[in-house]
Amino acid sequence: MVLVEVTFLALHVSVDVHRTGKSKNSPSRTYLNRPKNVKFSLDSRLPHPDRNRPTSKGNFAKQSVSVESVNKDILTISDSSNRKENNSLTSINRSRYVERGEYNSSQEIIQTEFNTTETLSANYLTCKEINDIEITDVLGRGTTKEAFLGTLNGSDVCVKMVTSLVSDVRTCMRRPGVSPSQCSMLANYKLLKEISLIIQLHHHSIVKMLGFCIRGEATTKNVSDHGVVMVTELGLRVTPYRLREMLWPSRLQVAVDIINLLDYLHRSPLGSLRMSDFKQSQFIFVNGRIKLSDLDDITSDERGCQRDRDCYILDESANIPCKNGVCSGINSKSNLLLATVELLQPLLTESPQFLNQVTAKLLQDLSYKRLSTNQAKNRIENVVELWLEKSDTPLT
Repeated sequence: MVLVEVTFLALHVSVDVHRTGKSKNSPSRTYLNRPKNVKFSLDSRLPHPDRNRPTSKGNFAKQSVSVESVNKDILTISDSSNRKENNSLTSINRSRYVERGEYNSSQEIIQTEFNTTETLSANYLTCKEINDIEITDVLGRGTTKEAFLGTLNGSDVCVKMVTSLVSDVRTCMRRPGVSPSQCSMLANYKLLKEISLIIQLHHHSIVKMLGFCIRGEATTKNVSDHGVVMVTELGLRVTPYRLREMLWPSRLQVAVDIINLLDYLHRSPLGSLRMSDFKQSQFIFVNGRIKLSDLDDITSDERGCQRDRDCYILDESANIPCKNGVCSGINSKSNLLLATVELLQPLLTESPQFLNQVTAKLLQDLSYKRLSTNQAKNRIENVVELWLEKSDTPLT
């Protein structure tokens, strides 16, 4: 499986931008640094950069991203608060590299270089085009990033950036002697991971990325000079009220979309993936169809364990064994159980009378963890067939 290789230095990502900087012994110059790539796991460890950083000049081509499947190891990112200081991504280590002369500036950011052999057909927005987005409102703020309503060429888009107001950065800033730019590093790291995942995971129930720009670690208020920016299609946040107000055919269609997404995550090109933070707020509606919009907490790691009890989900047994120190098969079962609680129960509870018995038994089996993802998919497809046999109203 081909790795996406990430380099923690200022290098080009085939975008039409560049950074300038001054070293201690040289005048200002443009950097196109291409050190040896560092393969690593996204688990909050900071790989040691290449000490011999060759510098060359070059032109930046228009953004065009090509990627293949990522190795499982690149997908795992853990809560940094549980990591020891020497494994943190708070950028404190980066300042030490600057002191040793291994970096020219603490502002030189993680940059991502995608080594690929197969070009995607997606025509992503370039940094220059993203600069023209006008931010008009705040859509929401999470642990890692803030989402903004933007307008580009008359169309509304969603702009995602790390800001000083997100909880990851604010928590880090409580530490003595750290700067906002240092604290934004882990959050930017998660956003880079999300960009990488969206490029490689192709499913109609995953939000469409319109473009991205990677040019620094700055967390400014302006799109034109912000360090890491991702632009996606705009949607309506999934809420309990919106789920309740949907007509039955629409709710059944959403249930179908959800179970198909879970099946895809279980069989993805990157292996079985788990949503560590499975909530309604991670999803949006786009033209009436549900889509996963927040991917930064997706992991391919199965939970570590010492005994079967360590493999419980929501403090209850899910019949998952602890094998060789890992909860074997927990990713798929965790997704299914949490999807049941957050989405499938609200969607399927109030079904038409002739489906009550079928949907009640389905939800009961899901709640008692009796079904695999594939079995749940077959059962929901059966509900669809029963609906279409007795109704003239198709799914929407």
